[in-house]
Parts: sequence; C-alpha cells; structure tokens
Amino acid sequence: MATVFLKKLCVLSALSMTSVSFAQEEGGKEPGENLVARKEMILKHIDETISDLQASKACVQSATSHDALKACKNEAKHESLERRGDRKSDRSEFKKDKLEDREKRRAEREARRKERGGRRGGSESSTAPTE
Repeated sequence: MATVFLKKLCVLSALSMTSVSFAQEEGGKEPGENLVARKEMILKHIDETISDLQASKACVQSATSHDALKACKNEAKHESLERRGDRKSDRSEFKKDKLEDREKRRAEREARRKERGGRRGGSESSTAPTE
C-alpha cells in the first residue's frame, strides 16, 4: 500500500516539475523579467522625484520675495503633474505588454489543446449528448 502511494507521489512530482519547466520555456519570458522591468521603472520614477525635489529646494532657498516663493510652488506643482502623466503612460505600457504576453500564452495553450485533440483525458465527442 505504501509503495503504491510512493510511486504515485513520485509520478505526480515528476509531472509537476516537467510542466513547470515547460511553462517557463513556452512563456518566452522568465518569471523574474516582469519584476526586473517593474523595479527599473520604479527606480527611474524615484530618481526623477528626487531631482525635482532638489530643484524645488534650490528654488525656495534662492527666493527673495513672496512672489518668487509662489513661482517655486507653481513650478513644483507643474512638474509633479507632468511626472504623474508620465507614470500613467509607463503603467499603461507595462499593462499592455503584460496583456500581450497573457494573450500569447493563451493562444499557445489553445494550440496545444487542439494538437492533443481537445480537452485533457479524451476527445470532446465523448461528452457530447447522443440523439
């Protein structure tokens, strides 16, 4: 009884390992690639924010009147809104790439299913009602 269980366990673990490696090969991208791209984008935005804050700080330090301070504030606000728009476009690009990858994987799965002859475990005609 125990040996049957161990054999089944070994077969299942071997199948799961091969399916994981197959999925990584077929996907085109490694699982960490999206993470790396996302981290690069976030770090780029942080650097932009830091440089804008340093520019705003220099503007405030050099201001000699209330009008100059007001101009610094307006400039900082404008730069912040500009950065926000850039981030939205970056996120939409990232989401678009992710969606394209998902659609590609879905098409590949459908092609593999058609090659196998339908659903797992048999043909589709076995589930069709007879008249």
